[in-house]
Amino acid sequence: GFSSSQIIGLFLIESISVAILGGILGSLLAYLIPKVFIISIPAAFRLHLVPDASLLYYGLVISLFIGFSGAILPILNGTRIRISDAIRSVE
Repeated sequence: GFSSSQIIGLFLIESISVAILGGILGSLLAYLIPKVFIISIPAAFRLHLVPDASLLYYGLVISLFIGFSGAILPILNGTRIRISDAIRSVE
């Protein structure tokens, strides 16, 4: 079986990697979506919308925070229950 520290590490790695992928995808979309929609807007109403590096950095930091805080409850539940009890309760 896994020790409690290994379970914590697995949950954190999974949660943070999903958060990083989501943050990168969100940052990429925030950069590309204005470029796609600028084509359909008449020239008189166009705005120059380009997110700067600090905004993308803050978005990644926030996504990491959300990923870490979203892993806390599963970590606490995963380290409290014995694996044999968890397997028996699944039906």
